[in-house]
Amino acid sequence: ERVAAEGRRRRMRERREREREMMREAAERAETERAKAKQQARAEKRRRERFHEEWKRSFEGLFSSQEISETTHEQRWEEFERKNGGSQGHDKVSQCHGKVSQGPGQVSRAQIRECDVPFPTREEIGSIKENPNEFRKLAMRWHPDKFFQKFGDKLAAAERDRISGKVTQVFQE
Repeated sequence: ERVAAEGRRRRMRERREREREMMREAAERAETERAKAKQQARAEKRRRERFHEEWKRSFEGLFSSQEISETTHEQRWEEFERKNGGSQGHDKVSQCHGKVSQGPGQVSRAQIRECDVPFPTREEIGSIKENPNEFRKLAMRWHPDKFFQKFGDKLAAAERDRISGKVTQVFQE
């Protein structure tokens, strides 16, 4: 009987030892999973931050208070319409770089680039909002449907989405 009791105790110790080992392994797996989840969360956060930074960069200058020479928005718009508004007269060099690009994926003469569009600054929008007639004119000018009806076929394809986003943002401002 003594031998049988010894055997039972030994089996119990072995069973407890196996249970402890299984618990250690489960804890290690859980820790590994937590570490993996943290790493994925950090990677996702970095991806979102990069996306947000790229998105912000695509709108740089839209509402900046940078000095835009001494011209008003109205003067810049009239110049833009004069160069781009009619069925002819758009055969011009982009104001962005002062030369015409030729080649795949590059802008040709007959396209309006993002830097050619005279987006108003936030300050200009604020001052225009004070005058109902001027505000109505601004709303019609920057209404996305109206803008694209007038200039849509002349926009550079590579920059069309960015221009569309800025036009919508100006209209909603």
